[in-house]
Amino acid sequence: MTTTIPAETITLEQLRDLFELELIENDIFFTEWQGNLPELTEQDKEQQPTLACPQSTIYYPDS
Repeated sequence: MTTTIPAETITLEQLRDLFELELIENDIFFTEWQGNLPELTEQDKEQQPTLACPQSTIYYPDS
């Protein structure tokens, strides 16, 4: 079961608490995102899921 929270009714602070988010300022965190990555092939692009949230809603599992 999931709970739906309209994005307009939740703050960044609440998201941080809810998902235990934290700022990482370490330069070597996720270095693969900073390197020279190869371009996606057409096949890669076709296989990528499309992320969309048309209703600006956040879903999270109930604990």
